Formats: sequence, structure tokens, C-alpha cells
Amino acid sequence: MAKHPFVSDREAFGALGKRTVEMLDSYMRALPDEPVDRVVPKDVRQRLISLPLPEYGQTPEAILDFLQREVMPWPIATGHKRSYGWVNSGPAPIALWRMP
Repeated sequence: MAKHPFVSDREAFGALGKRTVEMLDSYMRALPDEPVDRVVPKDVRQRLISLPLPEYGQTPEAILDFLQREVMPWPIATGHKRSYGWVNSGPAPIALWRMP
């Protein structure tokens, strides 16, 4: 079995972590200026649910690209400061941090 690339390449692991944090930071900073709730348009929803599942695993970078491009534009409203809130709680920025 091949080793996972991040087991031996801490530089790549660190770069991926930095990219993830920067992506989340940009998202959280932009959120207050966005509408409280955005409905995913029917054509976007249909396109996403009709995507075939990958036959093989994807790189972490490809997964982050997909999330940033296809998922993050349609947030759950509870992350917004003007959200009424419900069972799901809004994200606490500190929850995004952890020790490696």
C-alpha cells in the first residue's frame, strides 16, 4: 500500500492547511456582505446531483477546488450574522483551528 503523500511531505501538508484556512477566512469575511440565504438555482442543483461519483479518490486540492467552486457559493444561512438561527449553530471561527 502506498503511503499517503502528506505522511512524508510535511511541506505539502502545511501548504494545504494554509490554503484551507485562507479559503475559509475569505469565506467568513465575505459572508456579512452576502444575502442571508441563497437558494441553489434548479439548474445548478440538477447539474450537481447528476455529476458521476469519481471512480478513484481525488487529491485534497481537487476536493478544495470543488468545494470552493460548487458548494461554498450556497451556504447554509446559519453562518450569517443576520440569520434567525435554528438547530444548526453558526460557525465559530475558533472551531476551524486545531493543532496538527
